[in-house]
Amino acid sequence: MAVKSSGTLSFDTDIVGEFKGTKPHSLSEYYAGGTLVPAGTTGVGGHAIPASGVIKFSDFYGAAAKVVAPPNDPAFYTGTYTVTSVGGDQVLSFLSSGTLTLKGTIKTKRVLVVGGGGSGGPPIAGRSSGGGGGGVLDTNTALTLAAGSYAVTVGGSGGASVIDSLRAEAGASGGAGDAPGGASGAPTAHAGGAGGNSGAQAGGGGGGGAGANGNGIGSWTGGNGITSDIRGPAEWFGGGGGGGCQVSYQAGGQGGGGTGGAAQTGRRGSPGAANTGGGGGGENTYPGGSGIVVIRW
Repeated sequence: MAVKSSGTLSFDTDIVGEFKGTKPHSLSEYYAGGTLVPAGTTGVGGHAIPASGVIKFSDFYGAAAKVVAPPNDPAFYTGTYTVTSVGGDQVLSFLSSGTLTLKGTIKTKRVLVVGGGGSGGPPIAGRSSGGGGGGVLDTNTALTLAAGSYAVTVGGSGGASVIDSLRAEAGASGGAGDAPGGASGAPTAHAGGAGGNSGAQAGGGGGGGAGANGNGIGSWTGGNGITSDIRGPAEWFGGGGGGGCQVSYQAGGQGGGGTGGAAQTGRRGSPGAANTGGGGGGENTYPGGSGIVVIRW
């Protein structure tokens, strides 16, 4: 929705109705680059709302509070992505690396960056430790992105994810045999669990992205990741992979962690889930799940 492009404007209905704010209202609240009007906001004919000095109602003809890019418009995005609406906000999820191209300035409300999960370790006698979950960065820090193009990197197994100044590291790979699980990636790293002893014959679970350390000695499950509701319902990201064990499979952590296999029973492990940053399961070098980058404005 945008301010109407002609006729008499009402301060409360048209300007406040579009850009919001709290009472008592003053036109000086609505300078471009402030907390209510993004820098570079333009209206009819490309007329820019002033950032200082004289400001008047007519400056707001045709202006919109945010850039609303139509879904599946390649002029705005390249790569694999989804576009949804949550609570009146636009939510763009990059599922693979690509480019975000903006025709106007946006100020994000929230950004989620998840690194790729680490792979399970190489097997020794059918056992190895789980990979660490990718790092999980879920921030309310606003990014002001002016018109232009921005590279978006979505890490695959063992790769970091990046948009602008925000970065989440990949989880570490699991170790061979009875080694400890891989640690989860920064910014909130958690350790992998300890491997089993020669009697237990198990690799340690991978560390969760931001929720928990991996498990070891008696239970080699992956550590849980963390939840985010940036896309609406809460979702888990960055779970650690389960450790590979000789006699029993070990679950991955919540957040896409792969299952650790059990060599003696023939039950195979699994990779980390795509676009969760989950660590790969142990028992083989199962890859970690890819990360994701989500922006909401």
